[in-house]
Amino acid sequence: NDANLDEHVFELSEDGNRILFTRHDAEQLSDFSNQLWVATDFQQDSPTVIKLVPVNILHADWFTDDVITYSTAEASETAPGWRAYNDLWKMQFDPTTGASISIDQLVEPSSFGLYSWWGTRFDWSPSREVLAWVRADSLGIFDFQTNEYLTLVDYPVYNTRQSWSWRASTSFSPDEKLILSTFHVAIGNYPPETSPAFSVGVTSVDGTFSAELMPNTGIWSNPQFSPPQSDLSLIAYLRSKDPFNSINSAYELVVADQDGSNSRVVFPNGDMGLEAQEFAWSPS
Repeated sequence: NDANLDEHVFELSEDGNRILFTRHDAEQLSDFSNQLWVATDFQQDSPTVIKLVPVNILHADWFTDDVITYSTAEASETAPGWRAYNDLWKMQFDPTTGASISIDQLVEPSSFGLYSWWGTRFDWSPSREVLAWVRADSLGIFDFQTNEYLTLVDYPVYNTRQSWSWRASTSFSPDEKLILSTFHVAIGNYPPETSPAFSVGVTSVDGTFSAELMPNTGIWSNPQFSPPQSDLSLIAYLRSKDPFNSINSAYELVVADQDGSNSRVVFPNGDMGLEAQEFAWSPS
């Protein structure tokens, strides 16, 4: 509970005992100026809070125990207040002091792509062997041998006409052969960049196919495979109750088979809806 918390990083570790988060640096004049922290044993009465080395963080996540990956940006006088480097770093830290043990650059900075100032989203597969990336108009995987972005799906960029840029989420199947995501879809007489249609889609990691699974689910559908350790073979996603106005509409949580069949609403019941938000499967 801290007024200095910003909205860029808040990630729970797999063991549920640590949280990675960012705080705004009040000593700096820029609106975008933060520091990375970790809270350990936060379920205890007196959790330990440790400041880490990285600053000006757009995204960060757990890699393994005491190892994190993160992307950075620089402050900008124009909206949204930062300009992304579209980089990715891996750091091992001392869990008692927060000091850096090692820092390695995994992805070099780049300004390639539309709306690159907002930043590239990076998501690891469960094994941490495959890295997915998402830009404003495409998604794919990063080839560490060639240091290349391999595109799996292209779609029209979505022009929000505001100071933010949309990035889809990604979710790997338990066998890490498929990636579930949200695709922006051109429809009817709309200019492609203002089309209001978004669908849950899937692509193979090897690039052999991609397909829409459920049409008109909404911009914030955030589809996810059930976790590898569960006995289920399902997907979950949010479905807009007003799919052509899905930025501001209410949503319902839907569960379906992995091919999109046998879908059913699990929450809420009746005419009420959910505010678009993050959700997560339980580990098992």
